[in-house]
Amino acid sequence: MTILITTGNLTKDAEVKTANDGKKYVLFQIAENVYKRDTDGKILKDAEGKYISSQTMFYSVFVNDKTGALTASALIKGQAVKMIGKARIKLEKDSNGYDQYIINGISALNIDTDPFNKLSETDNMASQRIYLK
Repeated sequence: MTILITTGNLTKDAEVKTANDGKKYVLFQIAENVYKRDTDGKILKDAEGKYISSQTMFYSVFVNDKTGALTASALIKGQAVKMIGKARIKLEKDSNGYDQYIINGISALNIDTDPFNKLSETDNMASQRIYLK
């Protein structure tokens, strides 16, 4: 397993699902933009002042039954989140023979619903970080 840390936006509200064995889990997707940068590492902007995105990465993430209800209610479409999780990654060759890494799924270990620390640490709402075991 590989640890993956990413910050992105939720593509839709988190969903509570039921597995074949009856256990519940939460499923959600994160979209992360990868931006074009100049030689100094600064993100490039277009003529309108918008950041230029070179690609968007999509991640499917699941959370086990232990914190499912809390997690699902806190994760809504468009929300920015920081996620730390265990990723199952496999290496395959594409049709041209190049290495291609494929993420089969991510099991979330930590989800921060305020990744840019907009909330004051003294504010009770700052406890919206969801720690998973």
